[in-house]
Amino acid sequence: MGDRHSTRVNIVDWYMFLTFDILGDLGFGESFDCLENSTCHPWVQTIFNYFKASAFVGTLRMYFTMSVDKMLVRCIPKSVKQASQDHYQWAVDKVHRRMNLETQRDDFMSHILRHNNENGMTIPEIESNTSVLIVAGSETCGTVLSGTTNYLIKAHDAYRKLTEEIRSSFSKEEDITFASLTELPYLNAVIEEGLRLCPPNASGLSHVVPFRGDTVCGEWLPEGTVVSVHQWSLYRSNMRFHRPNDFLPERWLPESRVDPSSPFVNDDLPSVQAFSIGLWSCVGKQLAYGQLRVVLARMVWNFDICVAMGGRNVDWTKQKCWFVMQKEPFDVELVNVR
Repeated sequence: MGDRHSTRVNIVDWYMFLTFDILGDLGFGESFDCLENSTCHPWVQTIFNYFKASAFVGTLRMYFTMSVDKMLVRCIPKSVKQASQDHYQWAVDKVHRRMNLETQRDDFMSHILRHNNENGMTIPEIESNTSVLIVAGSETCGTVLSGTTNYLIKAHDAYRKLTEEIRSSFSKEEDITFASLTELPYLNAVIEEGLRLCPPNASGLSHVVPFRGDTVCGEWLPEGTVVSVHQWSLYRSNMRFHRPNDFLPERWLPESRVDPSSPFVNDDLPSVQAFSIGLWSCVGKQLAYGQLRVVLARMVWNFDICVAMGGRNVDWTKQKCWFVMQKEPFDVELVNVR
């Protein structure tokens, strides 16, 4: 056991450093070195404005005709539109750098290129998918980790239970792996509750009604209609969840589903689909779960975590959302226990 010492950090920044570095390494064979340099890669800084521009355009398309839409798009701030263009250019540059990079270790791109025959993707399609991949693999996990930590360290009973489970389950940090963590019920309950209260896409993912129309929730909708489930509203509905605005991982424990005296027995847990569902569900779902488990487990294994003295109390529900949360910085105190 080493000397206990504490460090004050803006945990939102460090989670983003981590998830972006992981995505860079797994996706393109090289890290973005955010952790090493203790600063955001310039690409990270453009991502939020990319979402902001997308939110502007998406909203306009819901309310106005195409001609009016084009006129109003001109009113979007130039800085926001430029950030969106910069984001795409970063993706293009990254694709071509990786295609010219010799690496002995497999990554996402190696599999794309290896199987990219005449029926595969064109280079522009690879570039476009990369711009989505870098966001889907970094911003989303960073959001859930930040939000879950925000709630967890304020819910003292839940934090205590998670800490006890992690520290009693492993004798050394090397044993904390993707596989071993799937067996820890309270850790997985904490993550599910984090996904419920802090979904990475709080406004929901849009789908388009197919050719000839279809029936959705008993209502006939014509083809081309855009539909989605507003996750934030659904997951906080008091008609579907007991104490819906409270961070209560117990609702996800198996015994809460079978005990008729449990206050959570009627909670509509299957409605929480933060990764969407069906054919269009997130292909990176299992990787995301693995990252969330390992990061949270290693955090509570190595540190006692609490809100920093005099630090800003960030209310997750008061932040703005532009498809993704505009995460405000918040400081935590990390006390080394190893």
